[in-house]
Amino acid sequence: MKMSGRSNRTKFRDQVLKPLLEANLIEMTIPEKLTNSKQHYRITARGKQHLTAKKKQSNQYIQPAKHQVQGLAGVPRPAGSPSRLAFIHPQT
Repeated sequence: MKMSGRSNRTKFRDQVLKPLLEANLIEMTIPEKLTNSKQHYRITARGKQHLTAKKKQSNQYIQPAKHQVQGLAGVPRPAGSPSRLAFIHPQT
């Protein structure tokens, strides 16, 4: 519950846990005792597949970052860039 930034248990259960359980993306560690104080949840095989698909989908939209420092050994420089070090200072 802390990881999601929520503080209301009922809303967390209704808005987060129930949909994930119904979609079979997570499962209870003690399904026969719903209100057990030691109840935990684990990701299912279907949940892992879902996360893998989401990760692949989000990675295809990520553009490679442009180097802030150009000319370092082993770091390719874009065509037309100066051969000396060029530091880009943040605006203050």
